[in-house]
Amino acid sequence: MEESGASDRAGAARWLTMHDDLLRGMAHALSNRVGTILAVVSLLEIGESGAVQPIETLRLEADRLETLLQTLRHLPRRTRQSLEPILPVDVARAAIELQAHHPDGRDVVCDVHLDGDMMPAWGDAASIELAIAAALTGAKRHIATGVPVAVRISSTDDVVRFDVCGTIGGNAESERDLALDASAAHWLVSESGGRADTHASGIVIELPALAAIRRARKR
Repeated sequence: MEESGASDRAGAARWLTMHDDLLRGMAHALSNRVGTILAVVSLLEIGESGAVQPIETLRLEADRLETLLQTLRHLPRRTRQSLEPILPVDVARAAIELQAHHPDGRDVVCDVHLDGDMMPAWGDAASIELAIAAALTGAKRHIATGVPVAVRISSTDDVVRFDVCGTIGGNAESERDLALDASAAHWLVSESGGRADTHASGIVIELPALAAIRRARKR
């Protein structure tokens, strides 16, 4: 019990660090958007357009701000989780968009790969998204230069897996850091009946499949 409690504390502390880094990244993106809008407004005030098209630029920046706001709303972890069916591809793509604001590995390519037909998962969508973002942060931080990160999704009647993987640097320090990143992901999904752990190429997150939950309720 003590070991589990220590692991939970380590996972929570690791996620708090990632959370702050993501928040700073989003603040930087927000600053860029506001700076562009102010520059366009200045051009409009002095009656200049030059080579730019102020109205179109403002519309584009408004769309970017709306996207940023929607992503920002995903960042807080809900204190009371809402367990429901989850579409694996949707939550993975949302996590990729969220994690793109983290300063580590911002330029690393990340793709989603499906292994066969996908079963819905069961859990709290917000926590699952944050857990995948944590795993992505770990994989991007320790990945070899120029190597992409993949979120490989597979499922059975019992489990849905998100395998966040690439070619991870094989030194002991990287492995320890990756284990801490996995502990953050595990802490985020544990209340949904999920788990996360490291493997040779990254972090894998496992969640109950919706079919498994339904079978259990019929017993």
